[in-house]
Order: sequence, then structure tokens, then C-alpha cells
Amino acid sequence: ASEYTSQLLRYYQHGLRVVCVSPRRIRGNDYALIQLRHDDDERNSLCELAFQCQRSFCGVSILVKRRCFTCGRPGAPACVCACAFFCSERCSAEASDTHQDLCQRVRAFPCSVEEEV
Repeated sequence: ASEYTSQLLRYYQHGLRVVCVSPRRIRGNDYALIQLRHDDDERNSLCELAFQCQRSFCGVSILVKRRCFTCGRPGAPACVCACAFFCSERCSAEASDTHQDLCQRVRAFPCSVEEEV
């Protein structure tokens, strides 16, 4: 989870931001397809990962397994930012030092959250 958070923060530093979160079920596992786009459309290209997840998207995508970012429990509910998963308030509080900055950045520009396809 910390590598994922660090990567998303690097994307934000380079002008990309989360625009959509799409739930996906692949081989019996639940995932979230996190889709980021640069404000400058010229810098967005067709994303191969999104295409493999049956989604046409120009930008950058990250596929994240839906499990608690703190304890690893599967099926954890999403944070209010929709980009992280925590099974309890305790687990969320334990991760707040690393997740808080990302959570605030994502919520500054609301993204769409799609239903399972």
C-alpha cells in the first residue's frame, strides 16, 4: 500500500489526477481500476491496462486489489477518496500518516466512481 500511495503522489506531482475509479472482478478477485489523467490532453495516451480490464481510457491506470491497506483483509470498504481500502477505523487511523496527503489530493477534484460492470 505504501508503494501504491507513493506512486499516486508522484503522478500528482507530475500533473496527473484521479478522474475515475472502476470496480473490476478478475478471476474471482475484486479490484479497483484507478484511472488518472493529465489536464493537458496531449499528454494522455490510450492505456493498455485499462483496455485489458475492458475499459477504453486515455491516461494512466493502476489496478489495485480490494483489500485492507493496513492488515490485508479482503473485501475492505473504500475510503471516502475511493482510492484506498480499510476494513476498520483502527486500520484507517494506522495508515493516516501515509494516506492523508493522497486522500486530500483526490478529494480536491472529485472523481467518478463507477458501478461493477
